[in-house]
Amino acid sequence: MANSVDKGKAGIRRLGVALFSVVIGFGVIILSSRETRLIRQSGRISSVDNGEASGSVAPIIPEETADVEALMELVDWNRMPVFRDGLYRQQSSAEKKATARPTSAYESADGNRDMNNFICASANADYQGRGRFPFIMELESCPEDYVKGFVLARFTGSGRFVRLWLTTSSLFKLQYSDEILRFYLDDCKKPIIQLPLIDAISAKRYPIFAPPFGAGGRYHLAWYYPVVFESKLIITLDRLRLSESYYHQTDVVLDREARRRKASGKRLDLRRVAAATLAAENGSDAGRQITTLRLRPGDRQIVFDLKGPQTVDRIALNSDTRENLASLWLRVFWDEMSDPAVDLPLLALFASEFALPEKNSLVLGAKRNSGGSEIWLRLPMPFRSRALWTLENRGDRESDLSLSVETTRGVPKGEWGYFRVQRFETRGPTRARAHSLVKAKGRGRLVGVCITMEGLGLDPDEKGAHPLNFLEGDETGTIDGTLAITGTGTEDYFNNSFYFADGAYATAFAQAQKSESESGGAVVACRWHILSDAIDFITSLDFDLEIGADNSSMLDRYRSVAFLYKSLSR
Repeated sequence: MANSVDKGKAGIRRLGVALFSVVIGFGVIILSSRETRLIRQSGRISSVDNGEASGSVAPIIPEETADVEALMELVDWNRMPVFRDGLYRQQSSAEKKATARPTSAYESADGNRDMNNFICASANADYQGRGRFPFIMELESCPEDYVKGFVLARFTGSGRFVRLWLTTSSLFKLQYSDEILRFYLDDCKKPIIQLPLIDAISAKRYPIFAPPFGAGGRYHLAWYYPVVFESKLIITLDRLRLSESYYHQTDVVLDREARRRKASGKRLDLRRVAAATLAAENGSDAGRQITTLRLRPGDRQIVFDLKGPQTVDRIALNSDTRENLASLWLRVFWDEMSDPAVDLPLLALFASEFALPEKNSLVLGAKRNSGGSEIWLRLPMPFRSRALWTLENRGDRESDLSLSVETTRGVPKGEWGYFRVQRFETRGPTRARAHSLVKAKGRGRLVGVCITMEGLGLDPDEKGAHPLNFLEGDETGTIDGTLAITGTGTEDYFNNSFYFADGAYATAFAQAQKSESESGGAVVACRWHILSDAIDFITSLDFDLEIGADNSSMLDRYRSVAFLYKSLSR
């Protein structure tokens, strides 16, 4: 998320404060001291006199926005390893480097300018307040004259909407304004969805935006219910406050060949099934095997030697202390693989090298008891003939633990991939500008990224310094050679906002926790690209996370694990 000062992050040490002042610095641009109106000039926004917009807008929430195919993407958990033929694409408020910038650009040493960038603004877009930061338009005018508001995303072709993440600085200050969110489909001149943004976030009136399809956070929207479109999808936000900052990301999966996509005329029963899938209870006793181990320094043991065809549904680790597990190394071989598909520290598989998960998601969680703790990971791992799991103690301390797996017979139908992981570590000091999350060749599917970030923040004497300033780094994803993901900030990617202002959290699609001190901070976060949000690739996937908005002095250590399904050949 761009600029930590603008985001209200500077000087904030305690959550639970309802109202506060946001510290503004580093070249703030005051466009006008009067009420302003936005007009198009050379592809950007400038100001002239005008009064505030007024009037009520009737909410529009259709009976259904999905078709059966789209909802099945949120239902069939066991088919998660099966590849699909779609194009994952994102449009966001990330700075468009090719777009002309205002004469006096808003600059900062500790952040990117990833707010208030839009595709276009309609001639009748509503606004209010005083101009503070430049609103930059990619286009001088909107191609469709029927849209109303500021266009966040515009996709052409057929496909399905996957995710909308959005926040604004006014939410963090609890100064709620009356922004209106609209979805337009297939050149229909009336929006298919129209409602106040705050109603989509709170979801008190419209359950379709509530968990498990929505995040249920206070300061942001992260919405996953599918919306299908046949030729076009346009999302707008109207009634903006010129004094605030707006950040957004929209993700879709486009069909490679345009085809007919129409939402059901009535609510689909699969919505209930999808909700149950995303809120599923973890684990069962079906096909459970438990192995109890005592590993002395230098010991290597076979933990499981499973015969297929089977699918490992869940892996769990039980121990009385996490510290004795730090030097255990896990390797997993599927079928006739000569190289391990999983080759990493045991605790890294559970994103627990730094700390146990505080909140449980659909995929990853922990439970603590008087005898220790259990950590579990729940993702389908199919194999045809054999699954060999081994553990090695590479430390100088003895370790006692037990591992359990839950399995079901059979493998998915269709072309599926084997479960693999990629682990990367970047330590400071470094000249690297980014930390690698995924470097994959061949056909595959990304279903999750977990990262532990330990950072130094900025010099405490710097204006706007914060122990979590390293979260200003943006994610970038190139799929099959095409730049497809341009992020707006680290916590934005993990479906949160404002340096994880909601504290520890977990949903079906993301989870995180943090700690901070005067000298620096640490964050453990996971984004689960499961079900409808899986990222498929045919030839390659390169996914990186910028280090502290291209400021490596913020880096202490980043450790990440990516969870993928890959074809056997590569």
